[in-house]
Amino acid sequence: MTATKTIDVFLSCPSSEAKQARELSESFRGQDLNVFNMFDVADGENLESAVWEALAESLAVIALVPSTGPTANMMFEIGAARAWHKPVYALVYDLSLTNLKMPFANIPVYPFSRFDDVLRAIKAGRVLDDDDREQLASAYEATQGPVDRLLADPRGLESLVRRFRRHTGKSTAGEVLVSELLRMRKQGRLRPLKKSRGPQNAA
Repeated sequence: MTATKTIDVFLSCPSSEAKQARELSESFRGQDLNVFNMFDVADGENLESAVWEALAESLAVIALVPSTGPTANMMFEIGAARAWHKPVYALVYDLSLTNLKMPFANIPVYPFSRFDDVLRAIKAGRVLDDDDREQLASAYEATQGPVDRLLADPRGLESLVRRFRRHTGKSTAGEVLVSELLRMRKQGRLRPLKKSRGPQNAA
């Protein structure tokens, strides 16, 4: 299977920030980080599906917050990112902006002049190394279903978390592991699951 590039950074922003989003995308790509912003979605492509896939597999989320504050779509995307236990960073034009309410609470806020600090934080925040991914792939092979269904299967997800922790000693959120599995599947690094003849006991 041919490896496919995965999304490293998800840019959440309103349509008014299209120009800034494209400029930031180029800056991230210059640092070997693949970026998603909705303005790059091709005509005819399902925008909702593209957003979900990019958000699910991204390593971090950047919110480009205009002076008028975040839009409803941004609030939804940031809430989803936090549910996935992803690091989120807000970039603002004016640090005096005070209307950053939930789900922006406890999210680090940076002026655009500190873009390099955000870049370093993203690179330093990568959770799993190559050895961890090998262990995760092995743990996943003991599960009962496809990656996409793990979040809807609490027992299967908990089993994955326990198996991964047993082999690596790391207590990692299930949502983070699923996100990494989605990236690995897209890159062709997961073997297809074998069909099971019956239920297995959770590890």
